[in-house]
Amino acid sequence: MKAELGDSLIKSKSVYDKETLFGIGYVYRLWHFYTNESSKAIYKKASAKKMNVIYLNYHTMGVELAIETLCSEI
Repeated sequence: MKAELGDSLIKSKSVYDKETLFGIGYVYRLWHFYTNESSKAIYKKASAKKMNVIYLNYHTMGVELAIETLCSEI
């Protein structure tokens, strides 16, 4: 990826573990399928930073409930 994108990659100080990243990506994709919203619109509502903070509380919920709860907080 670095070979293709080179200097356009932005380094972040945030660190996400593999399980959290997988869970966040899973919620983003299902959110798109349930609501038909674009990934860009979803990310504006729930950034990776926000999702990382709430992941521990939300990962035990059903995905539909987690998405409904996230949408109602916005």
